[in-house]
Amino acid sequence: MAIGNGSPRETLKMSLSEYTVRFRTWDLLSISGPHDFILEAGRAVDSSRMFEPDVSPYCFDLATRTLLCVSTPDISGASFFYQAQRQYARSVIKVPFEALPEGPASPALIFSIGRCGSTLLVRALEAAGMRAVSEPDFYRQAACHKPLDISLRSAIAGATQLLPYSVIKLHLECNNAPLLIAGVFDSPRIMFILRDPVDWAASL
Repeated sequence: MAIGNGSPRETLKMSLSEYTVRFRTWDLLSISGPHDFILEAGRAVDSSRMFEPDVSPYCFDLATRTLLCVSTPDISGASFFYQAQRQYARSVIKVPFEALPEGPASPALIFSIGRCGSTLLVRALEAAGMRAVSEPDFYRQAACHKPLDISLRSAIAGATQLLPYSVIKLHLECNNAPLLIAGVFDSPRIMFILRDPVDWAASL
């Protein structure tokens, strides 16, 4: 297998498969998974497809050791990124773990307890000109997988490389495995948002 120059890092040069979405689940709250879409027959596409601006990482298929990316219209600024991906996905691109790029420079990770102003914080960061994204779901999928799979760190790193954001707000269920996620990066910048417990309980 030939090695080519990936974008922006060196990656395995191979063809990927892209599938048009025929049907999708309309459950917008469940953890993202490979069965969220029913797909048409696939077609071969170049490995550079995963770096194109309409493509973003969606979830892992742990049975086949692949990352599922989706092609969507522009959904930057979505309140919940994974829900917008699920709702607007036009096609799915399957990327074998070994074809993923190397891990990126460490992003800022926002952990929270939920209902604590974290989404508002992302809006404020965006207004200040920072590239921020709210709840890409492959992190939650990895954090909730039982038993915990440390080998997913390299796949998480590669998937993160496909996100053009320097600040990532995580779903509250990522608190199940913060070391799995933070341990992907050499020197992650981490913020954890809390809220007065009485006010938090009243908001549920």
